[in-house]
Formats: sequence, C-alpha cells, structure tokens
Amino acid sequence: MNQKLRGSIITFIAALIALTSAFFVQRTEGATMVTVRPTEDTTTVLLNPMTGFQSGSTHSPDYPFSTGYLRAVGSCKTTDGRVVTCGPLNWDRLNPARGVYNFADIDLFLSNMKDQKKVAGLRIRNVEGPGSAPKVPTWAAAAGVTVSKGREPFGGASYTEIDYHKCAFLDLWDDLVAELVRRYDNHPQVAFVDIGSYGFYGEWFSGKTVLSRYPSDQTYDSTDPTFQQSLDTRTRIVRMFTGGSGTGKCIGTDGLEKNVAYSYVGFKNKPVLISRGDQEDVLIGIQNKAGIRFDAVGAADGKMDSFRRAVGTYVAQTWRTKPIMGEFGSNSYSNHNTTDFVTRSLCFAREFHLTSIHDNFESKLSVDMNPLWRELGYRLVLTQVTYPTAANTKSNMTMTFSWVNKGTAPAYTKYPLHIYFKPAGQQTVAGWRMTTATDITKILPADVTVKDPKFLNCPKGTPATYTVTETFLVPPLTAGQYEIWIGFVDPTYGRLIQLAMSQRDITGRTYIGRITINPALPTAPSFEPKQ
Repeated sequence: MNQKLRGSIITFIAALIALTSAFFVQRTEGATMVTVRPTEDTTTVLLNPMTGFQSGSTHSPDYPFSTGYLRAVGSCKTTDGRVVTCGPLNWDRLNPARGVYNFADIDLFLSNMKDQKKVAGLRIRNVEGPGSAPKVPTWAAAAGVTVSKGREPFGGASYTEIDYHKCAFLDLWDDLVAELVRRYDNHPQVAFVDIGSYGFYGEWFSGKTVLSRYPSDQTYDSTDPTFQQSLDTRTRIVRMFTGGSGTGKCIGTDGLEKNVAYSYVGFKNKPVLISRGDQEDVLIGIQNKAGIRFDAVGAADGKMDSFRRAVGTYVAQTWRTKPIMGEFGSNSYSNHNTTDFVTRSLCFAREFHLTSIHDNFESKLSVDMNPLWRELGYRLVLTQVTYPTAANTKSNMTMTFSWVNKGTAPAYTKYPLHIYFKPAGQQTVAGWRMTTATDITKILPADVTVKDPKFLNCPKGTPATYTVTETFLVPPLTAGQYEIWIGFVDPTYGRLIQLAMSQRDITGRTYIGRITINPALPTAPSFEPKQ
C-alpha cells in the first residue's frame, strides 16, 4: 500500500470516528430540556442558622430555635445534666487578672449548642443595668480605670458608668477583646458577636455619650468627655471588634489628653453587631461594617417608630450584607399576649429585614407566634428549574434555577448548593456535585409597600427572582434512571439548609425530577499519518 493510499484511509477512519462522536454528543446535548416548578411549603416553621427565635436557654426554650444567644447571661446544662447559669459575661469574671481569661461559661454554652447542632451569638459587657456598679476588675482599677456618673442623652437619668474615654480603660479592654477574637473568630459554633462594651447592659445607652448635635448640652462635669473624646472612644471600641486602625483622643492617668494610635485585627469571620443607642452610634457601627440590633421589637409605645426615624436610613444601607437583629420589648410596653403584638413584631421585621429576635418573655405566650416564626429570617422558595432529560456520565450538564425569598432577611453565609443523584426509587445518593455559581446571599426578600406608624399594616411587594445557571460535571454514574435532588449545605454540621419546599427527603434535600444517565461519551483517538 503506497503512502498516499494509507493517508487517505487514515483520514477516512478519523472522519468516521469524529462523525460517530458527533452523533453521541448530539444525543446528549440535544436531549429535551424540561422545566419543572416544585411545590412550595407555606406552613412549616423553618429552623436555619441566624434565623427566627433566639433563645438564651440551651435546654428549655420557649420556642424551637436554631441560634442561641448568650447575651451576657444564659442558662446551660453541665455534662452531668445539672442546670447552671452561664455568665454573667462581665469584665471582672472574664478577666480576673491581667493576661488571665476565664471563658468557661462561653465554652459551656457553645458546647451545649454543638450537642444540639446549633450555633450562638455572644455579648461581653462591663456595665449591667442602671443602678448597678460597673464590673471593673480590682487589678484594672489599680491600673487607672475609673468610674463616675453620667447623664443619658436627652436629659435621661444619671448613673455610674466606666469612664470609657480614659486611656487606661481602652488599653486594657482591647486586650480582652483581642483574646475574644483570637479564641472565637474561627469557632464553628459562634454565629455572631455583639459589641456589648459600652453603655447600660452593653446596649450603648450611656451617660458618657456626647453627641455632635449638641455637645455643650451633654457635658455636665469634669468627668465627662469632650465631643471629640466621646466620638474617638466609641469609634475605637467598635474597631476593636470590626477591625481597623486610627488615632483617637483619650485621657491619661495624669489627667492630660493624649492622641493614641491603635490597630486591631477584629472579627474577620463573624458578623459583628452594634445595639442602637443613639443614631450616631449606629452610624459609627455601619461605617465600620457592623450590623444593627434593636431592643424593643413589638413595642406599642412609639419606640419602633423612633427607631424608624432615627436609623431607618442606616438600616436600608446595611441589611443586604450585614444582619439586623432584635430583642422583644418588655411586656410592660408591648402587651405580649395579643395579636397586635405579633403583627407589630412581624411588621417591624419585614420593614427592617430582621433575621432573628431574642427572647424577652417570662414564659411561652398563649398567642400564636407562628405567623412571625414562619417568615422571620430567610425563607427560600425554588420557583422553577430547567434541566435536560438525559445526560452522559462524566460530561458537562447545565441546570438553571430560579429562586425567591419569602422571608424577611437574606442569608448572610454563602452556603454552597449541592446537586445529588439518586437511583430512581431509592434513598441512597449515588453521586453528587457542589456547584459554584449560585450565591445564596443574593436571594433577597421584598420590601414593605406601606410604612404604618403603628406597625399594624405592612404588605410586602413581590420579591425579586434570582436566576442562575449551573454547569457541572456529571458524577461517574452507572447508566440508568436517576432522580435529581438539591440542597444548600451548612458546613458547620454538614446539614442542609431548610427550604420552603414540600417535597423534601429526611435530610432536607428538595426533589427536582428524573433524568436518564447514559454511558460516557467515547473519546475519539487521534491519528497522525506516517511520513
């Protein structure tokens, strides 16, 4: 056979193989695309991280919860089953000597959460309620930390607090916060951290705050800071938690004002929240990438409308990327066991996109709270999926998903979307893939269309649809009929985020539909004619 004839034969064979491969590609890529619309679950209360009811008790909550909150004091169980108080997380207990730290209460609370496959937030503080003495360790007082009376903004009552603007306090408190960051920034059970370092209860209502709106009216005696000292102090405390650097004015032990440079790592892996003291405090917080917390959800006395007027604009700038949380108002001004209380709480959560609300009940309420629990946080609905009716194993496959969020807040952690393949009619997973294009944090809830002064009327608009296409390699599956299931996975416990979908298996995966998996495509060999 001459070389020309040999080359012609080889070219013919290569073309035949290429044509055969093209046939197989067409059989797969040309498979019918089907669009399904899974059924929504509208009634179940979902329990997902950072959503819904927050409990301060690890063992006897008033309502089911997924996220605990050690708000300085909580209730825990020891390994032998005894119920004990965790906390208070006051300075003198957490930091009994310079460089010595006692986080046993925090660790017990988090251990209880781990046993239940839950997460928690925490708050440390140095002042309890009005009328109680600041919790300054003896060694810190000897090092120059002082206390004095201050008057709350707007002519409030006068109580004793720490002189936050003294350099000695700032230099010692930041050591404690740095240790907190070192120990808990990568702790899997910690979901968020509250900047409880300033004001009564650590909630930023303080007689030591001097506001830019009328600084001269806020200075009552020689122990009060100037406006600039107050501003620099509050900014520095926030940055201890959020990270950041700067230079701030503070008063040294010699009584003289100093400019002190600082730089903090802060929490890089946990959301940080600031309680609403004054609107100026909230602004400092959001400028340093903190979320916001409000302590009177459901109030009937105008506190929520005051929040709207003071910081509503700041919330609007924040909620898409940083959490907004709350605590129920006291029964004395909220009237807990009423349907209006539930409605006010839901309207506030809708308008300000709350992701969770902390317990403030004496016991479980007789009124039905489920209308709030069902909606509070993220509630994700898969409205439509388009996928091929057939695909080849170990070849690329494309699916397009459309999502809406019928809750009050987005998810703030980018949980990955997994796609699972089960042999038809079986419960075992034969193969799965983790996708990369879907960003769960971009599935946003709708805003309210009415802002009622009394928070009793709050219809929502239509949530935006988040549509995303995922292309992934089909797992190495045996040819046959399979079912497609999907779910977002929380890496803390390897559990699936609960979706508002009716057809879920016992692990929480959502059913999509059936698909035929064909054998892998043949690989066309390459031929090089001999010279």
